[in-house]
Amino acid sequence: MQIRELSKPVTSKRLNESLAKNFGYKLKLEQFNDVQLSDVQNKLRTEMSQLEMNESFDSLHESPAYQKTRALLDVINQAIMEREEGKEVDTEDTEEKEE
Repeated sequence: MQIRELSKPVTSKRLNESLAKNFGYKLKLEQFNDVQLSDVQNKLRTEMSQLEMNESFDSLHESPAYQKTRALLDVINQAIMEREEGKEVDTEDTEEKEE
């Protein structure tokens, strides 16, 4: 990673590309609706919690399963956040038109 990469905003697209680079596959986020993304988010959080409870701190950071789950959760979290921000913008545009 180079220092100039730190100033770039983190997007679900960039996180998804990183997931593909590190683990060999991408998520097709556009195929999921908001409810499905939330369900996956909850399942991944549960899985992370179980891993954290059953493993030592040092072994977590060396665990491929933990790293993959963390990367998936990061992509899902960012996608949900972007969708929520998009809805806020749509709502603001609608309110401005009504005035």
